[in-house]
Amino acid sequence: MVPGGVVVLNCGHDVSLVVAGIVARLLFRRRDVKQFTRKITRPDLLELSALVEDGSVTPLVDRTYPLAETPAALGYLMERHPRGKVIVTP
Repeated sequence: MVPGGVVVLNCGHDVSLVVAGIVARLLFRRRDVKQFTRKITRPDLLELSALVEDGSVTPLVDRTYPLAETPAALGYLMERHPRGKVIVTP
């Protein structure tokens, strides 16, 4: 996590977002944890894509696993505290 950065949770539109917010605040021991819920639209995705492409937003990827190693990816999520997204690729 970048010093002075903000953790933004994007977990969906249900109660899991509230639970994720509480957990994130406990794990990060910070007040700068924000929750984001919104209906996703094509213009929003295009704008986000542009921000990623121009370097304004940098996704934080912890690890990448091939599809055949999905059990290992899930094990990593359950046993450790990833510092970013864990990606499973085809």
